Amino acid sequence: IQSNHVVRAYGVGTFPTGQLYVVMELLNGETLEHLIKRDGPIPWERAATMALQICSGLIAGHKRGIFHRDVKPQNCMRVDLDDNVDHVKLIDFGLARDMNNGEAGVTQEGIILGTPEYMAPELIASRATPDARSDVYALGAPMYKLLTASAVFHEKNALDTLFQHKHTAPRPPSQVAPELDIPGTIDAIVMR
Repeated sequence: IQSNHVVRAYGVGTFPTGQLYVVMELLNGETLEHLIKRDGPIPWERAATMALQICSGLIAGHKRGIFHRDVKPQNCMRVDLDDNVDHVKLIDFGLARDMNNGEAGVTQEGIILGTPEYMAPELIASRATPDARSDVYALGAPMYKLLTASAVFHEKNALDTLFQHKHTAPRPPSQVAPELDIPGTIDAIVMR
């Protein structure tokens, strides 16, 4: 994927032991998860700029038929690039699906891959096939966390969290963090 908002992979190979490896660009920075843990909620103007960059990276993949399937703050790196300390790059395409190379099949039935707090509801259903909409939903969940410093749903266990994503409408970010003055337009974008 050629994008300034996706980590660059330079080569792949196999060690004599049979283990696979990927040679990738070295990113000096921090994940958005680390940023949130350190700084708490991010002002909506800054979060919106980060979201647009993540969208740019996702679009580059989608144009090639590649869907990330694990968009979350831990897979978004904030690096200092060209005097922009908030340059964001998507990393960890380990769960990605390349729909152009015969990988359009679904994950084995009964197996759920991804992080429950950020998983699109359609990926929770059996026999679901990821597409661009899955990544769009998954983008909303990290944006929610950037704005509020809390996950959309975070229940006692993964199954309860998945159930909430599938069956419960989330509260808008402005209701979760009213002290942050998140505009209704931002609520609408994240909830969409």
